[in-house]
Amino acid sequence: MIVDKVDPRGRNYYWIGTADLKFHDLPGSDYHAVSRGHVSITPLHLDLTNYASISALAKWDLS
Repeated sequence: MIVDKVDPRGRNYYWIGTADLKFHDLPGSDYHAVSRGHVSITPLHLDLTNYASISALAKWDLS
């Protein structure tokens, strides 16, 4: 299911998902905690740096 919406600034955005969500009630999962009225905190880290390219770029003469 794709829902087409407009944000407060007038820009279109799309919500992709399904109305029929099924979660497994597994101990230790976010769903397990939240469905029992607890808070679930999931630490995330996003690093898209291409470390392999850093040494190649360091060799470029940019002066």
